[in-house]
Amino acid sequence: MESTETVSKSSLAQQVEEMKKTLEKLNAKLKRIRSAYLDEVFSKEEYLTEKSNTESELKRISNTIDNCLKISNQPIKYQSHLNMKL
Repeated sequence: MESTETVSKSSLAQQVEEMKKTLEKLNAKLKRIRSAYLDEVFSKEEYLTEKSNTESELKRISNTIDNCLKISNQPIKYQSHLNMKL
C-alpha cells in the first residue's frame, strides 16, 4: 500500500503534467491569434485583447506549476506534519 506522501506526490505530478499540456495549448493559441491578426481576421484591438487574456492565463498556470513544484520539494517530514493536522 502506498503512503499518503507517495500518493500526494504522484497526484501532484499528474496535475503538473496536465498544466504543462495546457501551457503548450495556450502557446499554440497565441501563435494562432498572431496569425489571425496578420491575416487581418482580427482587428488590432481584438488581437491585443485575445493576446492579453491568453498571456494572463499562461502566467496564472505557470505560477500554479511553480507553487506545486515548491510544495512537492518540501521535506516529507513537514508534509506528514501537515497531513496530521488535516
